[in-house]
Amino acid sequence: MSLRPPRRLAAFPLPQNGSRRPPPTVKPWLSVAGDDRTLPYNRSMANRESTILHRHPLADGAAPRRRGGGLPWPVARALGSFAGGRLDVIEGASRHTFGEPGSAPLAARVEIHDRRTWRALLLGGTIGAAEAYAEGWWSADDLTSLIRLVVRNERAAAGLDGRLSRAALALHTALHRLRGNRRLQSRRNVSAHYDLGNDFFAHFLDSSMTYSCAVFPSRACTLEEASRHKLDLICRRLNLSPADDLLEIGTGWGSLALHAASRYGCRVTTTTISAEQYRHARAAVSRAGLEGRVTVLDADYRDLPRVVRRRFDKLVSVEMIEAV
Repeated sequence: MSLRPPRRLAAFPLPQNGSRRPPPTVKPWLSVAGDDRTLPYNRSMANRESTILHRHPLADGAAPRRRGGGLPWPVARALGSFAGGRLDVIEGASRHTFGEPGSAPLAARVEIHDRRTWRALLLGGTIGAAEAYAEGWWSADDLTSLIRLVVRNERAAAGLDGRLSRAALALHTALHRLRGNRRLQSRRNVSAHYDLGNDFFAHFLDSSMTYSCAVFPSRACTLEEASRHKLDLICRRLNLSPADDLLEIGTGWGSLALHAASRYGCRVTTTTISAEQYRHARAAVSRAGLEGRVTVLDADYRDLPRVVRRRFDKLVSVEMIEAV
């Protein structure tokens, strides 16, 4: 399947081999200017109170890998409908501006250090772009403003998750299904994500370490209050009482089990196959003095009939079914 370029074309610099088609004219103020480099790492971030979870690979002065070439036209087409701000994309001596001309209340500048960024974006969509950032292939002067601008233009950004990325996702899904959901493979998958370290997750979760989505009853709520509200909402929907014996599949870091046992007085058995989560949850249960009411198991849910030889009154699983 070939992709045909739009009829209207702008004068963008082409790669020397001339193999790529130029991007479309997407805004009358789309510009190509001379070299206007941005720092690969915004050093003012170091003065902020928040902890930097990921230090950009170019922060320490690593030499970027550059190749010639223009902006791929599918990217220009997607970015061309950006509004509510300005986005500058700089690659070598070329500068491409999308969105509102002149000064804008919301603006971000992206510098491409490696043309593999485009391949990652076209094949992996927005996730591919995030992985390319982690590799140091591109940087932004203000990552927060960039994310806000992308969220504000959600429909246009969805165009970046185009046919190529959807085809790649379909192939990945097919390969994943071929691997199956065997117990050993499940443990490997869980370990690759949840065993990155409890300290890492503590940087962006609330103090209860609730990983699933919070429910905000009002805009004034903090993340911790919204997480606690969500946990209580689940317990009320389960209609829990001190007489209940509850089974939870997918412990997380133990927030729901602790909330159910401490607030509703029920007995909870919860299971996980993450070594880090198991260690954290057991320690949290011990600190809360709930060893008599909460049991944390290191077991696959498929092995529960053999591990736990009793019946439960109720079962709960929060944002875990997609992994089954």
